[in-house]
Amino acid sequence: MKKIIGLGIAVAVVIALVTTGTFALFSDTETSSPNTFTAGIIDLEIDCDGDTVFTPTDDPPEIFNYLPASDIKPGDDGEVTLSLHLKTGSNDADLWMQVQNLNNYGGVLSEPEEEEENGTPDDDIASEILVKLWIDDGDNIWEDGEVVLYDDTLSGLTAKLTVQLDAVASTTYYVGWSWELPSAVGNEHQGDYCTFDIVFGADQVTP
Repeated sequence: MKKIIGLGIAVAVVIALVTTGTFALFSDTETSSPNTFTAGIIDLEIDCDGDTVFTPTDDPPEIFNYLPASDIKPGDDGEVTLSLHLKTGSNDADLWMQVQNLNNYGGVLSEPEEEEENGTPDDDIASEILVKLWIDDGDNIWEDGEVVLYDDTLSGLTAKLTVQLDAVASTTYYVGWSWELPSAVGNEHQGDYCTFDIVFGADQVTP
């Protein structure tokens, strides 16, 4: 009887050893490190006739500080060339521009203006100013074959204008902007003025 019990204990020990050994497998691990997700950049810079007027850190000044756009008279005109470029390291992007927040003001009311208006104020000088925007080659002159983005009154310039699709970094794109106050404009607009914002944008191209 003792032999049987002893044999039973031995078998139990062997089974326990065999069972325990079944789960003692070899193993190995490999680690991929470091792993990083980095967002790309879109960094647009605007120059005006060669002078940088839009920078990544400063609020943009008024573009038309570069034009004789004050004290204008019927028959006056002007032109400025804007250059847009994505800074080195930027992703490809579609470039656009848009005039926003256009407002007209009566300004100083002179006697000739008051007589001309005859009690009916006409402060909408933006509807008299003619503007033309085009894709320029950098020489500040509109030439046959250059794409015209807009050619009408300032008051009608409200749509978003596409400057360049799939623009690439470190390449410069030029937009010419000319304006004119026609000689036919009369005394009803003496002292009138308008203000507006020019918004430039760069939207990353979807792969």
